[in-house]
Amino acid sequence: MGLPKLNTPTYELVLPSTEETIKYRPFLVKEQKLLLLAQESENKKEMLDAISQIIENCTFGKINSKEACNGYAMNWAAENGHLEVVKWLHINRKEGCTDYAMDR
Repeated sequence: MGLPKLNTPTYELVLPSTEETIKYRPFLVKEQKLLLLAQESENKKEMLDAISQIIENCTFGKINSKEACNGYAMNWAAENGHLEVVKWLHINRKEGCTDYAMDR
């Protein structure tokens, strides 16, 4: 006899950058464990890989987090006052931003 299948709630949202509607679910205990193990390792690559895997799992493969980051991410972060996110994107990503982010 196998383990019971959990009925996990799903939700919908519209991605601001593409205006695409996607379904997602909350992350599960197994994904929380993955994140905690990556955090304990203090290895930034492991942490980013864990976050990427959780995003892909929770969006049923609709978002490839390694490809999803674009100039709109920096625009959004700048517009919403998330300077640390803007700095991280500037250092770790190559997409850059639009003039809109620079004006914020």
